[in-house]
Amino acid sequence: MKINEIIALINAVNNTERINNMAKLVRDIFILKKKLAEPDKQNWYFRKGINSQVIRLKKLTKRYESIKTFINKHSLDDIVKMKEKAEQELKELKAKSIRPLFARKLILSGKSNEINGLAEMIDVKEQFYLLKSISYLKEYPEELILFF
Repeated sequence: MKINEIIALINAVNNTERINNMAKLVRDIFILKKKLAEPDKQNWYFRKGINSQVIRLKKLTKRYESIKTFINKHSLDDIVKMKEKAEQELKELKAKSIRPLFARKLILSGKSNEINGLAEMIDVKEQFYLLKSISYLKEYPEELILFF
């Protein structure tokens, strides 16, 4: 299946249902790959910044790969335990008097973000036992339906 067909499939689902962050990441990777494969069909601004688009694609792909590695490496129970530990640490941090105030807010915000990220990883792990590579998803686009 060609990238155009994959994007059409993703957009058809995207227009009718809420899209989660993981699905958005995969969609963005495929759309950017399509645009980079056909730079002449893109607007002037895209063509002028093609190097930054290549870098963006690398970052998106690296992010997907790091999530894939995390999901494939850890069991659901492991991730739940990590989240529970982070929540306990947050409770303990809230009980402490950390000065200056901005440092306290930074620390609490960082721990809250960690908890939110782990909650999202739990959702992803529940949805997928193992994540496949982007090249696999391109070759077998029927697997994309699991994202949406």
